[in-house]
Amino acid sequence: ARRRELWNTRCGQLRQAVDDLAALPVRDGGSVQAEIVTARAQALMDEMGSAEAKADFRAWVLRFRCAHAVRCGELKEALRLLGRRRDGTIPHEWAGQLIQPCSVCQNGTIICGSCTRGRCPDCRGSGRKDNSICALCNGTGLCVECRGSGRVSCPECRGKKVAAEQTGAEKMRAEALGKLTELLRHSLEAMEQRKNW
Repeated sequence: ARRRELWNTRCGQLRQAVDDLAALPVRDGGSVQAEIVTARAQALMDEMGSAEAKADFRAWVLRFRCAHAVRCGELKEALRLLGRRRDGTIPHEWAGQLIQPCSVCQNGTIICGSCTRGRCPDCRGSGRKDNSICALCNGTGLCVECRGSGRVSCPECRGKKVAAEQTGAEKMRAEALGKLTELLRHSLEAMEQRKNW
């Protein structure tokens, strides 16, 4: 009786994991919830799946979480999950479906449109205007937008040097969700067949 109860509990947990994955909303902060749901599903798969199914499930969980993070607007989290290297490269060949180099900038910055060479546009870098301290730069002579560097953070990628591919992320999220659901259902069917023996 105890064994049957345990089987029923595990089957219920697998069904719940399938439902939880399908119900994940795409919104700000969604990657935290995705992490919780996928970790729970991964624990179930680790406990009940074959070695091949476990490895396959882990790979699809990574794809799902990365795509879900991009869809939720959490590019920084997606880059963390992808394991972005110091040189900016990403070790997964499928990452190009989610993230592309920024088309607006080359290094995360663009030329400041408010000034010339980092100088305040109001006082032209002198710090004074009409015989008094410049009200725009408070007498520093530096552009308040770029702080004198002549460059500002790219508005497209926000200085991350990459941009999200929302269409690719949605396709990958749907594909990964389908695969994860299929793997969980397959494990559930295998459990139910073993129970009936």
